[in-house]
Amino acid sequence: MFVGKKDTEITDIKHLSFSYSTGTMMNASVSYTLDFDDKYVAKIKPNGVSEEDATLIDFKNEDVMKILDVFKKYQVQKWDGFKKYDKNVLDGNSFYFSVTFKDGEISADGYMMYPKNYIEVKNELDNIFLNYVKNS
Repeated sequence: MFVGKKDTEITDIKHLSFSYSTGTMMNASVSYTLDFDDKYVAKIKPNGVSEEDATLIDFKNEDVMKILDVFKKYQVQKWDGFKKYDKNVLDGNSFYFSVTFKDGEISADGYMMYPKNYIEVKNELDNIFLNYVKNS
């Protein structure tokens, strides 16, 4: 797994998928995917935008490094296997997180329950990905 390696290569992330709901209305969700195939390509769906209208854009290598730095900073590897749900809430929010690396995978999901540092990671990923939407 990438965490703990000081010489993490940019190609370590093969696929990233992160999504979370923001309400119960139509298109009340945010989702980001990032895939590597000779270069990084991101699909960015901001809140209130339909899946069909998501932005598909080439992603800069330095921003992939920023994502890796966020993962290291908040020890996202500890999220692996997180699956918790508050069944007492009927209209809450959920999230899904999956990242595939050259040497492993991390996956987590929840409904009204979140792993440690979730808000910080979500906010930093929002800043990185939504910057592309603002500048396109």
